[in-house]
Amino acid sequence: MAHVDTLALPPVGQVGFAHATTTRKKQGLLQCLIVSPSVARQQMLAAAAVQGGWDPVICPDAESALAAMGVVVMQLALVDLEGTDPLTYRRLLEKLAINNGLLLVVCGNEGDAQEEIAVRQLGAWLYLPGVADGESVSMLCGEARQITERLQARNKPSASRQRGSGGAGNRYR
Repeated sequence: MAHVDTLALPPVGQVGFAHATTTRKKQGLLQCLIVSPSVARQQMLAAAAVQGGWDPVICPDAESALAAMGVVVMQLALVDLEGTDPLTYRRLLEKLAINNGLLLVVCGNEGDAQEEIAVRQLGAWLYLPGVADGESVSMLCGEARQITERLQARNKPSASRQRGSGGAGNRYR
């Protein structure tokens, strides 16, 4: 059975987690998929996502991430390839890349040009080689949230389109 987890408690030493959680509740939850086999990197990426205003769903492998995608609508995905064979995540990356309305961020292996080319050809929003801390990822998550909110606002039908034109000729008889 696939293992999917959500971050419920702050990682030790993370300041601002409770504030970020309170802010998220006021603004509305947006789901962020975190995929990494490393628990330490899961925590780092999840803390960055929370600070950027996201509700993280943490998966240790591609299989559990695919299962989570079938249950939860994600707007952002952070996939960590650091220290792993990118082929392990190929199917997942392909599915994420074609998911309309989802921003895909891939943390890759520094200096691996082939990996970077492959990820960019899939259509990832960002490719980040050699991510060592969550500070820069947190800023990117904040920007991703702003982009997602603008896209959602633009894709919402306006009130006038929902009601119709309101003219007498549009009424059913």
